[in-house]
Amino acid sequence: MDDLLYGAHSMTSALELQQELIRLLQSGGFNLRKWNSNKEELLNINNNQDNKNFNFKHAHSSKTLGLSWISKQDIFTFQTKITDSEKKCTKRSLLSEISKQFDPIGLIAPITWDDELPEEILVEWINMKHGIKMIDQLQIPRWLGTKENSLVELHGFCDSSERAFGCAIYCRTSKNHHSMVVLVAAKTRLVPIKKPITIPRLELNAAVLLSKLMNKVVNCLSTYNIQSFGWCDSTAVLGWLHGDAARWKPFVANRVKQVITNMPPACWRYVKSEENPADCASRGLTAGQLKGHPLWWQGPSWLLTYKQDVENNPMYTTNEEEKQVLVAQKAKEEEKSYILPQLIEKQSSFTRLVRILAWILRVKKDKTKQRQPYLTISELQTATNLLIKHVQSAEFKDDINNITQNKQVPKKSPLSKLNPFIDKNGILRVDGRLELANITYNMKHPIILPNRSRFTQLLIDSAHKITFHGGARLTSAFIRQKYWIVGGNRTIKRLIRTCITCRRHAPSIQPQIMGDLPEARTNPSRPFYHTGVDYTGYVDVKASKGRGIKTNKGYVAVFVCMATKAVHLELVSDLTSSAFLAALRRMAARRGAPRHIYCDNGTNFVGASRVLEQNIKQLKENISDPEFLTELTKMEIEFHFNAPSWPSAGGLWEAAVKSLKYHIKRVIGEQKLTFEEYSTILTQLEACLNTRPLCALTEDVEDLDFLTPSHFLTGTADVTILETEHDARTRWNLTEKLMADIWKRWKSEYLTQLTVRNKWKQSTSNIQVGQLVTIQEDNLPAGKWLTGRVIHLHPGKDGFVRVVSLKTKNGILKRPVTKLSILPLRVN
Repeated sequence: MDDLLYGAHSMTSALELQQELIRLLQSGGFNLRKWNSNKEELLNINNNQDNKNFNFKHAHSSKTLGLSWISKQDIFTFQTKITDSEKKCTKRSLLSEISKQFDPIGLIAPITWDDELPEEILVEWINMKHGIKMIDQLQIPRWLGTKENSLVELHGFCDSSERAFGCAIYCRTSKNHHSMVVLVAAKTRLVPIKKPITIPRLELNAAVLLSKLMNKVVNCLSTYNIQSFGWCDSTAVLGWLHGDAARWKPFVANRVKQVITNMPPACWRYVKSEENPADCASRGLTAGQLKGHPLWWQGPSWLLTYKQDVENNPMYTTNEEEKQVLVAQKAKEEEKSYILPQLIEKQSSFTRLVRILAWILRVKKDKTKQRQPYLTISELQTATNLLIKHVQSAEFKDDINNITQNKQVPKKSPLSKLNPFIDKNGILRVDGRLELANITYNMKHPIILPNRSRFTQLLIDSAHKITFHGGARLTSAFIRQKYWIVGGNRTIKRLIRTCITCRRHAPSIQPQIMGDLPEARTNPSRPFYHTGVDYTGYVDVKASKGRGIKTNKGYVAVFVCMATKAVHLELVSDLTSSAFLAALRRMAARRGAPRHIYCDNGTNFVGASRVLEQNIKQLKENISDPEFLTELTKMEIEFHFNAPSWPSAGGLWEAAVKSLKYHIKRVIGEQKLTFEEYSTILTQLEACLNTRPLCALTEDVEDLDFLTPSHFLTGTADVTILETEHDARTRWNLTEKLMADIWKRWKSEYLTQLTVRNKWKQSTSNIQVGQLVTIQEDNLPAGKWLTGRVIHLHPGKDGFVRVVSLKTKNGILKRPVTKLSILPLRVN
C-alpha cells in the first residue's frame, strides 16, 4: 500500500474520481479514510461511522514526494535538518548534512551541491550552513497553471562551469492573453576531477542532462499538447547539434545522438549567459541569494512574451565547420562533375543508382532526422532528371549550347533528324511529328540519351529485366515509351548478348579450330598397334534357341585400327571390366596385342586399365630378370583416355559404331539371335566393314582397284588369299611387294585426303583462367546446366586450348571447350 497522488481541473471531476476510488477499494474490503486536499469540499465527506475520515485538519502540512505541502495555500516548502553540532567538521559530516536536504525535482538545486571539503574553506561551509536554514522560508506553487487540453510550452536551459553542470525546465502557459512561467524541475551534476574535460564538452554534457530530464517531464505531462524548446549559451554545442553527428569524434557524436533523439536540432536556441537560469545551478547560490532570485524561479524576463512564430532561429556552426566553408564552396562546384560520374560508374542497377542519389539529395536538403523513412515519387523523379541532365551535358554539350542560343543543330550532328528542344526542366527531348497523337507526353517527346553512356547501359539493363528478359524488339519498344537512344537498336542488341541470364538459357558454344591428327593416324604401323575402342548400345541376345526364350542384354565392343581404320568386333555379355578384358584377349589373340588403346572415360575401360597396370606391377615385383622385364615392358599396353564428355575426340571409333549400327538394323532388324548367331553375323559384318574403300572412288572405268582396310589385314580386298605362285621364295617376295604397294597407296591416296578440315575451320581465342562458364549436360535443359570456373588450361601441341579443368560445386571436372558456354560477366 502507498499514498495516491492525483489531481483534477474541476471539482466535479475530482468528486467523481474520489467516489470511484472509494467504491473500487470497498469492493475489496478496503476503506479509504485518510484524505488531504487544497479544497474543503473534498474533505467534508459524510459517511457512516465505520467509514469515518481522518483529514488531518489539525496538521499544518503533510509530506508529498518527501516535500512539505501546505494544502490550504497549495505550496511546497522545505524543512531543514542541519544541526549546529560543535564537533569537528569532516568531509563525511559535510556530505551527511547535505544529504539530509531532500529535493527530488531539483527546485533548490543551486544550493545542494559542493566539492569535497578542503580545510581552507571550512569557514565558508560554516557560514553556508547557517544560511541553509533560510530554506524553510521558501514557498513554491504546486500548480503549473495548466488547463485541460491546453498548450504547454516547456523551456529547458542548460549550462556548465568548471565545477558542475546543470539544467532547469520551465513551464509556460497562457490564459486570457496573460502568460505564466513556473519552474518545473532541475538537475545538477558534479564535473569529474580525475579526467579534465573542456568547457564545450561540459556544456554538451549539460545538454544531454537536459534532454533526459525533458523526456521525463514530457512523459509526465503526456495529456497536454506540449511544445519543447532547448536553450544553451554555447555556440559550439549548438553547432554540434545542428551538424552531422557522423562528422564528429566519438565523444561528441555519441552525445549529440542522445540529445537529438529527445530534442531535435530545430528545438534548440541560443541564450545569453546572463539570461540563462541554468547558470545559477552550475555556479551555485547561497540560500539567501536563492530566496529572492527571479531568474531562477521565473526564468528570463523575456520568456513571458516569447513568440516562436516570429523568432529567427539561425543555423549554428562550429569553428571546425567554419574552417571548412571555403573548401566546401569550392568542392560544391566540382561536386556534380565528380560525384555523379563516380556514382554512375560504381552502380550496377539503374533503380539503385536513382535511389542512392535521391537519398543524398534528401540529406543535403534536410539534415534533421524527422523525415519519412521512404522516398517519394517527386524525389525519385528529381534524382532521375539530375542524372539525365548530367549525361546529356557531357555527350551533347555543343548541341545544347546551339539550342540555348536559338541556333540550328548542325547537319553532321546525330541529333539533326530529331529536331531536339529543351523542356522546362532543362532536359533535351525529341520534337518529332507525333504532337497530334493521342499518347503520353513522354512518347511524343522522348528524352534523348547517348548510346555509349554507362547510364544508358543501366537503363537498358533495367528495361530488359522489367520485360522479363525480353528480346531486343520488346526491350526497345519498352524504352521508346520514354527515352530515345541514339543508335539504340544496335546498342540494345549488343547489351542483351551480354546478359548472363539469357546466355544461360540460350548458350553459345564456339568450338576451337580442328586440331592436328595424332601420330597414331599419320604414321604407318602394324594393324591394331594403335587401337581405338568403344561399345555400342545393348542388343538382345537369346539364351538358347526356340520360341519364348528369355533374352539378355549384350554389347558389341568395336576395335578400330587408328592407322588403317580396320575394324574388329567382339560380342560381350555385360559392361564390366572383366568382360572387356576377355574381349581384349580374344582380339589380341587374332589381331596381335595392341600397344596403345584410345578410348573415352567409360568405367569398364578405366577399370581394365587399372587391372592391367596392377598385373604388370605385380610381375615386375615378383620377377627380377632384366631380360624378362625388358620384354614385359615392350608388351605393356598403354591406355589413352579422352577428356570426359568429349565424343568428337573419338570420331574414328564413333564413326565405326555408326556404320555397324547401320548394317545391324538392316540385317537383323527386330530378330532375336543367340550368342553364336550374333558372333557369326558380327564376323561377317566385320569382313564387310573392312572391305570398304578408304578413299573416294573415281569415275575412271580402268580404275577398278581401290584401297581397303582388308589390304592391311590379308593383303587383298578379298576375304581369302589366292595362291598364284607355289615357290616359297617367290611367294614371300610377292607378299613383301604387295604390302609395300599397299602402304605406298595408303600414303598417296588415303593420308593426303586427311589434311582437309571439314568443320571447325576457324580458330577462336582461347578460354582464360578465371572465366565463369556453364557446362553442357545432354540430359538437362540449358537453364539448369552446372556453373564452373576455369582453373587450369590443357593446350594442344598447336597452342590452342581444347580441354580445361573446372572448379564446380561438385568438385574439379575436366571438360572440352565444345561443352562450355562462357558467361559474359560485367566488370563494374
